[in-house]
Amino acid sequence: MLASRAGPPLLALPLAVALASTPSWYAFFGVPTPDQSLYPPLAACVAFGSAFLFGWWLHRGRDLLPGLARHSWMHLVVAVACTLICLALLRGQMMLVPAPQEPRTWLYAALYALGAWSWTFGLTGMALRAFAHAHPVRRYLADASYWIYLAHIPVVMALQVLVVRVPGPAGLKFIAILLATLALLLGSYGWFVRTTWLGAWLNGRRHSRRWS
Repeated sequence: MLASRAGPPLLALPLAVALASTPSWYAFFGVPTPDQSLYPPLAACVAFGSAFLFGWWLHRGRDLLPGLARHSWMHLVVAVACTLICLALLRGQMMLVPAPQEPRTWLYAALYALGAWSWTFGLTGMALRAFAHAHPVRRYLADASYWIYLAHIPVVMALQVLVVRVPGPAGLKFIAILLATLALLLGSYGWFVRTTWLGAWLNGRRHSRRWS
């Protein structure tokens, strides 16, 4: 049922309730980041926990994946509509104050949650349609993505310290940090992760060094 067209609204329901019920919720920033204490807020647990569980279940039933590809355009239309309505509710401004407990906040939370899951279903379905055939470069990037996600923060922070006092436009520094981080992490994945026990733990299999 969750992998069908009814999946996004069903998965969005608990997230919408958790978001709208969060005290001092900054609606513009969506899911509260779990970085304020040693335990994550309820909304973050619901958002990331449901995504993890759904992905885990879907991995066990890969025969359901074609359904995501078949309805990808419908999910993307819903996602765009929800995003535009959310921006309209915020009047196109970055709101830096907590959302008041009123019906408008509940409507925003419902549309935000539905939009987030619709984007997930739609983009996953489009990826299944566009990249149905195996390719070694895409396989490498897909495997490396988890390592990049886990290891990127200290690399980005170190590079920021290196360039913060270097004269130049901020946009150029951002691009330089982005490219340098990707180069370092993609390279370190191939040399120190992909062919080791860590690669097997992250990706489910250990590749030979010759293949890498």
